[in-house]
Amino acid sequence: MTPVSPDLLFRRDDPNDIRLGEVVRLDPAGYEAAELVLLGCPQDEGVRRNRGREGARNAPTAIRRQFYKLAMMGIEAERPLRLF
Repeated sequence: MTPVSPDLLFRRDDPNDIRLGEVVRLDPAGYEAAELVLLGCPQDEGVRRNRGREGARNAPTAIRRQFYKLAMMGIEAERPLRLF
């Protein structure tokens, strides 16, 4: 398992507009206690076998980059999420 790069965590530093990237924990030690886990399989093997256009391996990073920009939407900041 490859840990998520901290560079992907989006921050606004606005206490009235907290984003998921500001509350996510990347510590693998807390994986079992996670409320939400985002797993990605960065590989192109299925696309390659079906003669498709390669690039699926970039999807997990692209999804995380956008996901971490989302607002909290009712998620309590006091209970940090742990995502991988």
